Amino acid sequence: MPIWLLGLVKYLPGIGALIDKFVGGDAEAEKIRAQVELVEAEAFKRGRIAPRYMKGYVMIGAFALVVALILASAFFPEASSVADAVVDSVARAGKALVGF
Repeated sequence: MPIWLLGLVKYLPGIGALIDKFVGGDAEAEKIRAQVELVEAEAFKRGRIAPRYMKGYVMIGAFALVVALILASAFFPEASSVADAVVDSVARAGKALVGF
């Protein structure tokens, strides 16, 4: 049974509790995810960043840099060669990190 259909059937009165008894693994997985998030939140309070969040920050920073360079080249066409060089260097660094 597809998960989305199982989620809809759970809303029927009396059937939701019965389905939870048979498919109880989701509750345990949610408990483990909640514990991991709690540990990450406590580490964040101490000044540490989880790798999955760091990846997001780097991706957003790279996106913002590219957007800023595109906007700068639109308003200052003479600076487009500098912007192209920066974009090329960022692309090469990304390829080197990924291993292409």
